[in-house]
Amino acid sequence: MNLKEQFETFNNGRKMITSRLKNYKMYSKFNDELLENLLTHHPTKKISKIEYLIIKPHEIYRNRTLYFKQPNQEEDNVSYKLCIQNIFGQYSTEKNTKANKISSFRNSISNTKRAEFYSNLKSKCCEECGQYHDHPHIDHYKIPFKYILEQFLDQFNLQILNIKTYYQNSQHHIKDKKIKDEFIDYHDSIVEYKLLCPECNIRNGTYGY
Repeated sequence: MNLKEQFETFNNGRKMITSRLKNYKMYSKFNDELLENLLTHHPTKKISKIEYLIIKPHEIYRNRTLYFKQPNQEEDNVSYKLCIQNIFGQYSTEKNTKANKISSFRNSISNTKRAEFYSNLKSKCCEECGQYHDHPHIDHYKIPFKYILEQFLDQFNLQILNIKTYYQNSQHHIKDKKIKDEFIDYHDSIVEYKLLCPECNIRNGTYGY
């Protein structure tokens, strides 16, 4: 039985893999025949022989993220949802390209005001419920990242799909340094951050945007 037959639908497949990954602890290397087979269906990454899989916090978003290790290569993160989309013919090149370019803007601010906010924390307790969390979320408070990015692109008359990017160290980056620096300045002049536990962050949604 192939993966499409096992999953039956995209949603069933996503739920099955999400549940399967919860069985593995963070930072523990493992092998899983089904998962490794699934990753060979990734639409943009050529994945064949896998030494091991590992779950670690994403470098930017800090959520549980699946990484894989191939011979003579560094560990690289991977979206199993894209693999399932590809199996069911739901993968969109344009949609994925746009998502990668948006990621390049997110990555550009990771070591600026966001890093300063995190380094100055006196506590890892959620600012809303007061509960301590090992991996709290640094959330764009009231003004979402999406709104800031769209306003920046509009102000500078830029189209997201025309932004040139490159992929390095498991991340997408803006190629044009001038655009990158202008966005950092624009973003950091507006942004307000708030420390939230994952539960409160999800409950707050996107502040109406």
